[in-house]
Amino acid sequence: MPPKVKSTGISATKYNPQQKIAKSPTDILKKTNKLKPQTKLLLSDSLITGIIKAETKRLSGLEKLGIDGSTIGRGQLSQAAYSQVKSNLEKELEMFCQNNNISKSGKLSTDIKNKKLEKFIILAYLALRINEGVKPERGPEEALKFGIGKYFGAFATLRKAQISTGNNLNFKALEPYLKKNKPDTLSYINEVAAYGKIAKPTLTAELPKTKQENKKLIENFNVKVTPISIASIPIINKT
Repeated sequence: MPPKVKSTGISATKYNPQQKIAKSPTDILKKTNKLKPQTKLLLSDSLITGIIKAETKRLSGLEKLGIDGSTIGRGQLSQAAYSQVKSNLEKELEMFCQNNNISKSGKLSTDIKNKKLEKFIILAYLALRINEGVKPERGPEEALKFGIGKYFGAFATLRKAQISTGNNLNFKALEPYLKKNKPDTLSYINEVAAYGKIAKPTLTAELPKTKQENKKLIENFNVKVTPISIASIPIINKT
């Protein structure tokens, strides 16, 4: 019996010499099995731009002068956030560095000096937060907004909004509370979400679905559903 090979967390693909090497943060993260499929559909390099612009807009006077607080860099992350990326997406981080010929130290203040690596860290940390926001009953845009809010550090704010409204799933239901109590958090989330690009899965579901199930699939993930005609299903008579 051949020896067991430990899984790396990266989906195995057949070698193709013509295959393009994944170099972008999005391409690397879409290869992992450590993120939910719905999360990977929500990832795009444009979200990195959204994060950087939203964070730059909110820099304090001292931060603009180069005097950092507990968070640093264009994505305003902490060493603890980087540690989560290294812990949960270690193989993906290694692959990104290898494919882009980048050396890393594991120390955030050093590694973000490489702008390419900094972008990967930003999207990887956002991906972990989006992953927490993905729920079966929650649409993709709402999962994205919950993830962005957590990236911003608004864990307690989102929880208070959920308790106040009695709604744990729908971000839209939380907006009035956020607009009144934490308007900048709501603005940040919407600013970054505007850069999101929700990919459409190519899966075609061919099993019989009720109208309600079909509608939910189409609304949530734009899945192309091919219903089977009832007339095509054989009827078995029990005697």
